[in-house]
Amino acid sequence: MGGFRREELASRLAEDSLVLLLAIAPCLIRNQIAFQGQVLYSTLGGHDAVEGVLTPQGRALPGDNEKIKGAEGWILSDIETNDPSRLHFPPE
Repeated sequence: MGGFRREELASRLAEDSLVLLLAIAPCLIRNQIAFQGQVLYSTLGGHDAVEGVLTPQGRALPGDNEKIKGAEGWILSDIETNDPSRLHFPPE
């Protein structure tokens, strides 16, 4: 365990977790206000998680859009467009 005692390790873990929570707290609070407490993260966060699971290589390869669309029913370019087709999706 890198020379740390169990108590030191637990203390450092708690401190690091608090620092990380403080770093993302503004985003979490904003989302709670913007979405009336109905979501913890935005659609993009969830989408990135799906992409990370389905395409862990970290870059787009042929066929990846089909995998993602099969899992979610949409891909980012379906929503991030000025085409009126984006209006078929519910608001974030």
